[in-house]
Amino acid sequence: MKDEIKRRGMTFWLMFGMMFLGCGSGGSETGDGGASGVVPGKPDQGFTADNVFALVPGAYPDTVSLPDVIRGLKNESAIEKLANRIKEYVKQAVGIELVLPRIAAIKADPERLTDMLQFSLEDMAAGRRLLLSGDIRFNQPAQGQSQLPQSFDYANRGTVPLTLPTTDLKELVADELYQGWPRDLSVPDAVCRANTILSEVFERLSANLHLAQDQRFTVLYRGVPYQALDAFITALVSAGHEITAEVRHTVANFTGLHARGSDGALHPVAFPAFAGTGILDSQQEEAVLPMFHSEIVYRVRPTHAAPGEAIEADVLFYQGVVRMGFYSAGCAVSPAWVGSKVSDRLDQATAIKALDLTGHFTSVIRVAAEKAKLSVHGYAVLGVCNDSVAIIQQAVHGKVSSWPLFMIDELVLPELDQRLAAGQDVAIYQALRQAVESSPSDASDNPTIRERALISIPWESGYEPFLSTIDARRILGNAN
Repeated sequence: MKDEIKRRGMTFWLMFGMMFLGCGSGGSETGDGGASGVVPGKPDQGFTADNVFALVPGAYPDTVSLPDVIRGLKNESAIEKLANRIKEYVKQAVGIELVLPRIAAIKADPERLTDMLQFSLEDMAAGRRLLLSGDIRFNQPAQGQSQLPQSFDYANRGTVPLTLPTTDLKELVADELYQGWPRDLSVPDAVCRANTILSEVFERLSANLHLAQDQRFTVLYRGVPYQALDAFITALVSAGHEITAEVRHTVANFTGLHARGSDGALHPVAFPAFAGTGILDSQQEEAVLPMFHSEIVYRVRPTHAAPGEAIEADVLFYQGVVRMGFYSAGCAVSPAWVGSKVSDRLDQATAIKALDLTGHFTSVIRVAAEKAKLSVHGYAVLGVCNDSVAIIQQAVHGKVSSWPLFMIDELVLPELDQRLAAGQDVAIYQALRQAVESSPSDASDNPTIRERALISIPWESGYEPFLSTIDARRILGNAN
């Protein structure tokens, strides 16, 4: 059977994160799934693995499948609203115009809609070119308003005004369908505050690399001002902190959909995008997986820091659908179905190197996107969450675990070359340039797809929510 496994051009079951303006909302922590309950629509008993959205019966009882949600919507106007929202954002994010079937046909057979979200590699390439054109670019600004003052003293971290995430969800279909990533109420406000503050400090120190002097952010720690991320990190270590990191994978929960069940409770909807790996078994069945989300979790822990100077916080890094950079960890609930897997752990020396590279790469992508006049820091064109994490992994130890990868390198390299020519931080920018050039791209056949796809699966065997993932694990595991 192994000898009969072949490759073919990848097919994408794709809805980029812009669809609901929600890579990043996959959630940073795995929830416990909550209590089971009755959910909209009939159960998945009639589904087979031929439908990529089909859930494993009983695996995640609190979770609803997308086809079930469509069946459970009360009227055709609700289905039409959902379908048109999908069409709108696919056009904005991918550059592809969907021709929707009749709404009555979608209600009778939800796969008439979900099966339309199948794009070839050629479709995707054409869509990305359209994203670069003035005709399709919609100039969505990057999100993430600064909350800290221009000069922030860490001694004031307990009193500085902050807005933390709320539990509110946006109603998409009256009393039936909701969207959002609600606050994780099991995480104390103090923890969420600490994570939020440090993530913004990392973010703004990175931005200093491309800002004019009078626009730069300053953080004071132990009374000393810092405007560079590496200097601030050195100060934390000197004050008695340990810094480590890990690479984590989940499913990209782009939409954050929730459906109200007959029990009156809201239930998460298992609605990822799906991508074909291009790897087939002897029966010509392709390994199809959900689109994965990757992130680097940077952890700062006091080991022997003095009282009042100790910082304990977790910060995420990835290129998300709202911006490129650092995010607060642990503040939002992550539904159980998205999974969670750590594929790489970095000790302090490696984590510090990775963090310095991360800050510089964040600045590079932001400036490259601005020069190319791309929306939201170039998301989907200059990379997605997986690409941003892969570049840092490649730079620190020459191997990546993220899949799939689609950064358009030629749009990133000129900015790196310009910074190298300027002669500042040459070793860092050279490492990033080599990483961009040497990282695998899944826009073409390469020998690392199978290994990276398997590594990225965020569930242990037997805990997959989708029947199609069970099939994909089997196919990938038998491939040469």
